[in-house]
Amino acid sequence: MKKLLFLTFLFFMVFSLADISAAKRGKPPADNIDETKRLSERDFDSIINLWKDEKYDELYGYGTLSSHVRTSKEGFVKEMTQKKFKLLCCGDAAREIEVIYKSPTVVYVKARMGYKNHINKEAFRHETFKLVFEEGKWRTDIMQILKLPRGRR
Repeated sequence: MKKLLFLTFLFFMVFSLADISAAKRGKPPADNIDETKRLSERDFDSIINLWKDEKYDELYGYGTLSSHVRTSKEGFVKEMTQKKFKLLCCGDAAREIEVIYKSPTVVYVKARMGYKNHINKEAFRHETFKLVFEEGKWRTDIMQILKLPRGRR
């Protein structure tokens, strides 16, 4: 009888933990590859718009959970406001966007990013962003955003 109770308890614990981890990840946005690409590109566009409009506190919300562990919201906002390069306006911020499907919860977005500094010197770089579906939306590593733009390409 004790074994049966123990096995029942163990059974419920395993399935309860599985449900918690699924809820934490959020339900994948779509079973269809094209729909996943469309939804991830929509959230990538939101990331670019927040970045371009210098709404860094909202941009932090699109950071992956692992990148939130590495920097606080206040630290992220402070570093972003002190950066020499900002994103260019309008359609020049991100061009030639290509979404590469990896799995229902991981995509890579390649884009030609446009940057400018305080003396309006422009730079264009090809960047690749990993987007992960967490807690109901597509997120990226905000630590990568802090380091961009990198060297010449």
